[in-house]
Amino acid sequence: MTETILSLVEEYPPIFKNHGLSVKVNIPDDAVFMSIDIEKMIRGFDNLLSNE
Repeated sequence: MTETILSLVEEYPPIFKNHGLSVKVNIPDDAVFMSIDIEKMIRGFDNLLSNE
């Protein structure tokens, strides 16, 4: 999960900058395990971050 979130944050800086936003990532050191469809999660984040 951590790697996916960091990848998404690294991919979207131009969009954040265009909207006057900055991102602060605060991920706990303890591992968090989730059972998710990673492609759907990425698509959901993509939709949220790319909508104007």
